[in-house]
This record gives sequence, structure tokens and C-alpha cells, in this order.
Amino acid sequence: MIPLVNSEYDEHFWPKIANNLKKKGFNVLFITTTKYGDKCVIKNGFEFININDMVADFKDLDINKECLRLKNEYELGNLRKLYFSEKYREHFTSNDSELIIKTVNYLLAIEKVFNDYQVKFVVHHIGGEIIRRSFFLMGPKFGVKNVFIQFSPINWTSFFGTSLPILLDDVWMHEQISGEELLKIESYLKKFKAKKELMHINYYHSSGVLKKLFQNLKSKYGTYIRSDYNLFEAINITLSLIIRRCIFNKIYYPNIKKSLEICEKGKYFFFPIQYTRESRLTAYNPEYLNPDCFIKMIKEELPDGYKLLVKDHPHWVGDLPHKIIRNIHKMENVYFLNPNTSTHEIIEKSSAIITINSDVAYEALLYKKPVVTFGDEYFTGHGLTIDVDNIKNASKAFLKALEKDVIDNVQLLKFINMIFKNSHPGICWGSLETENIENLVNSLLKFCNLKANLND
Repeated sequence: MIPLVNSEYDEHFWPKIANNLKKKGFNVLFITTTKYGDKCVIKNGFEFININDMVADFKDLDINKECLRLKNEYELGNLRKLYFSEKYREHFTSNDSELIIKTVNYLLAIEKVFNDYQVKFVVHHIGGEIIRRSFFLMGPKFGVKNVFIQFSPINWTSFFGTSLPILLDDVWMHEQISGEELLKIESYLKKFKAKKELMHINYYHSSGVLKKLFQNLKSKYGTYIRSDYNLFEAINITLSLIIRRCIFNKIYYPNIKKSLEICEKGKYFFFPIQYTRESRLTAYNPEYLNPDCFIKMIKEELPDGYKLLVKDHPHWVGDLPHKIIRNIHKMENVYFLNPNTSTHEIIEKSSAIITINSDVAYEALLYKKPVVTFGDEYFTGHGLTIDVDNIKNASKAFLKALEKDVIDNVQLLKFINMIFKNSHPGICWGSLETENIENLVNSLLKFCNLKANLND
């Protein structure tokens, strides 16, 4: 079973995955939540169920009574944890009462699907949508395994897991590295550090502005229209984002040359702002959703004489409200860098890196830079990062980050070896090539202990 969400890439990617699975003898059922998703599945000839079409079957049920039953039967706890991520992604346009009803209806629909179909696996990306988290929480009662696919930092590979967030098999952290594995790791580190070239300059400061602006507008608009926003809402949200992006780059963010000059002066900790609508924050660390509040807290805990470098997410400039960027800009001893400044350059020039659970932490570890984390991810919990479970402990963590030899070289090599061992061929984003689809499906079947040509 595959939940299809509102991504332009997903509408092409998942049908290709489904076709490959079908050729290997497996049945695939799509679950959709939008009319646009229905059209994508119909176009590719697969069976599907639109969750929203099932809601009418529950109109005579007592929502409050069903809510209590579902919470008790599936040990769901507070439903707000299920829908908060979606509420945030929808710009808080829905109130809690509406989202509770939506969540209960989705849970009832998924319960019916599991009862009516012999589902063995639900395969999807990690995400904070109600439908994904509902499948994950309800699956165990029906013997259904959720298999999540996530980026791996190793090129052309992915992580697979059955938990949220994905937990890697860390057995290799306790084993010796062979000579062959060591050569592989050293080659990987050499190639990684060789990719220091600056990212492309933000196109609002380059030629072809109108053309690229139109392309960006079309892309963002497509994202919102796939979510079943009406035409006015989609255009309004898209234009607002584009306008904010232009303002931020013009007023608040220095150019790349100036950014690198800032890095050269003084002693700094570096904090990369994460995309606030991704599930790493909305679903797992919502307490740190407001970057201006988080930055204000951590800057007060920095060791004496140290300042904070801050960089917006290069792919989501303009997504944050103007007020948040303005608040950060006004803070003393906090310096914005251009979003397109090379992360490699900033890491090398910083004393330590602070992150909630951004992949920049992984990059910093490869440079043997101290990393302080406030959330969970594949790179935390292995003795290499300084993990903070309470903001009150931030000051001690920052001081520890400045101690010599924070990162043990042997443990770092074992950690990279563990990443390699947990990385499977095929990527879930960025390639629709036949070879990549074949690799990813074979990795999926291997992870699920399934064999091709068996209808399971």
C-alpha cells in the first residue's frame, strides 16, 4: 500500500515504483487524499482509495465517542500530535475542532481499509501528514508494517526503517573496521571534502530574473494546487513567498563574499535554520518550531566572547514570516549569512555547530567539528554529538563543545562505516531513471525479506 501525497515528483515516482513491484508479482493499492492524486493514479492504471470519499460513511457516527474508542484501542494519546504538523503546514487555516474531526475520520477510514484488505506493508516517505502518522500508529494492531524511506548521505542510497524517526542498526559501532572498509571510508571523506564549491548565486541577484521568477512561481503554485487549495489561495500563498524571498535577500542577507568575510572575524557557533514545515520539526520537535525564539534562547547561553552565525534554508528562503527574520536580524551578536554560502566553508570557519536535527550536523562531523543537537536523528545518540534534551542544559553543552578532542577519530570512522552499512541502493528523490527505480525496489524487497514473483 502506498499513500500518495501532493508532490509533483511523487505523482511520477510512486507509480514507477508500483509498476516495478507489479512486474515482480506484488499487488499495490494507492491511498489518496486529493482529487489531483486520484487523477495521477487513474492515469497509471492502479487501484486506489481516496480517504476523503470514505468520510461520508461515518457521518452518522458519534465523533466524540469514536475519538475515545480509537485513542484507547490504538493507544494514540493526544490527537494533537497527529494533526499539529498538518495544521502548521496549512498556515493554521484550520482550527483544532476541524482537525480533530478530520483526524478521527482518517483513522476510521484507515481502520476500514485494514479490515477490508489484506495489507502487509505500507511504504512511504517520512512525513508529518495525518495519513502517514495514522498508518504508522494503527498498523501494528493489524500486523501491518510501515516501511519508511529516507535520504542517506551516501550518494544514490537510502535508509529504510520501521520507526519514526528511523533508527539505524548500530551493531557496526561496536565492531572493528576491516582494511577494505577503511579504504572505502577514506575515499569517501576525500571526495566529500573536495566538494567545497559555492552553491549557485541566488537567482534574484543574477540575470534572467523574470524568467526564473516565473519558473519558481509555477513550481510553488503547482505544490499548493496539488493540495486542493482553490486557485486564489494557491496564487496568494505563492506570490507572498516569492515577495518575501526578494525582500529577505535585498534587506537582511549579505552577499556570499560579505558572508565569508563575516566568518573570518571573531569566534562563532553556527546555526542553520531548518525548513519549519518538515516533519523533523513539526512532528518530532515542535517545541523548537519558531526559529527566532530558539535563536534568542541559545545566543544567551553561548560562552563569553562567542557570537552566532545563522543561515536560512537555501531552498526555502521566503517561507518564514517577515517578522521572524526581522526579529533575528535585530538580535545582538547574531549574524545572518547568505543562504547560498557554502556550508563547507562555514563549518570550517566555525568553532562548533548547533542544530535541532539538520543534516548539517552530519557534514560537520565529517570535518571533526563539535556538534550540539536538540533533536533526534540518525547521527545522534552514537557518542559523537553532544545531545541536549533540555534547553536549560545548553550552556554546559556549548562549553563542552569547545573542549579539545571532542570527537574520537576511531568512533567517527565506525560511525561512517555504520552509515554505509545502513544505506541501500536507490534514492527516493531526484531520479526517475529505470536503474534507480529497480535498485530501490530491490532494496525495499530485501529490507522486507520478500522475494520477487511471490504475490504477497
